[in-house]
Amino acid sequence: MKPKPFGQLNFLQILAYNLGMSAEVITLSTVGLLAMPIYSMALGVNPAMVGIIFFIPRFLDAIIDPLMGYLSDNTRTKWGRRRPYLAIGGILTGLSYMLMWCPPLFLTKTGLFAYFLIWSIIFYISLTVYIVPYYALGNEITFDSRIRAKVMAWRNLIWGGVTLLAPWTYSLCFSPYFGKNELEGVRVVGLIFGSFVALCALIPAIFSRENMEIQKQPRINFIPALKESFSNKAFLILSIVRMCANFGTGLVGPMIIYVITYHVYKGDKSATASLWGFVGMSWGIGAIVSAPIVDYLVKSLGTKITLYISLIAVCVGQVLSLPLITPANPYLSTIPFLFGAPGIMGLFAVTSIWLADVCDYDEYLYGKRREGMFSAVISLIFKIGTAIATGLSGLLIAIAGISAEPGVTQTEHAVSMLRYLYTFVPIGFVIVSAALGWFYPLNEQTMKEIKAELDKRSSKK
Repeated sequence: MKPKPFGQLNFLQILAYNLGMSAEVITLSTVGLLAMPIYSMALGVNPAMVGIIFFIPRFLDAIIDPLMGYLSDNTRTKWGRRRPYLAIGGILTGLSYMLMWCPPLFLTKTGLFAYFLIWSIIFYISLTVYIVPYYALGNEITFDSRIRAKVMAWRNLIWGGVTLLAPWTYSLCFSPYFGKNELEGVRVVGLIFGSFVALCALIPAIFSRENMEIQKQPRINFIPALKESFSNKAFLILSIVRMCANFGTGLVGPMIIYVITYHVYKGDKSATASLWGFVGMSWGIGAIVSAPIVDYLVKSLGTKITLYISLIAVCVGQVLSLPLITPANPYLSTIPFLFGAPGIMGLFAVTSIWLADVCDYDEYLYGKRREGMFSAVISLIFKIGTAIATGLSGLLIAIAGISAEPGVTQTEHAVSMLRYLYTFVPIGFVIVSAALGWFYPLNEQTMKEIKAELDKRSSKK
């Protein structure tokens, strides 16, 4: 099943594939960034209601992930199993992203809630049509473990580069060139970034190549494939390791914009938007700098040690946020993200390498390659966790006592509650993630033996 010459990627092929990552990173990072400030702080929708909007689309989106993986695995076209969906899903994602930020201002708060909910559902489903085949393509684009590490390193580098741009979206909403206020500005920002997303999604759809030999394998049955995925111990561990750490950070992520607005700047949203650009840039710089470091750690120390170092970095960043996000010197707020970003990048790099190894292990056991199904199931687990986390985040913001009414001065107690929740909640989930990572069974030596056996089988065909 594994073709001999396939997977020896040159720089342009690695770059073309990883540019597609921009579509996911820029949309998900900016939706999370803009939703609360635009729909809650500017339009007055209760933050708990915005949290519900975070939850419902992502939950529906998660449910269709396995179906999308099954559909992609069983697609047979002259363009391959993945690339047609990259083109269709990428264009629809860009268009729905644009419309998400164009609510009619005459709507009531209930109407605004319904508008954002409907377009969020369309957006997340469109993103699933794109992202499940995209990750499946990444798992099968090469079978060489060193090239996989290089692909992951470049993915982190581009991820970091995009995050240098994404945090400025809120600040751009206040640009006088885009409108009189953030509600007019966000429409222009949505148009610009939605177009950028569609373009980035089309690059791997056009320039990446697939292993066409895999299309000769028998079609995969949905229910047996789903059962086999959930019965794979290594796959379940890596999925929960990734989801657990992300759940902790996702649970408190939306709080940070409130902490900066009401703790650092005492309600000045324009100042918050400006600082947020620098905060986000520090995250991007941390991600860019960490890309070659993570690659080196994986090659020299192995994936499991790299995972532990990464999770420690996440905890350091969270602890530093308590003293450094301060009105005494607002720009100190950038420092915690210089630690948190490399930690998250390392987590995703390691679990992405593990996912590709699991696909090889699955072929070793069952004789079929099912990257689409595995990518879909890990996305299902990840998105359900994210949906619950972001849904609860809005509820926690409301429970803390934050008022959604424009111009209201928040109480010191509410702001302090958010600060402590933001700092310490993620650390507990990171500890669970690290503990589970210890039991991951596919080490480097095991994978060498598995790949040698797969090579032997391939040579006999």
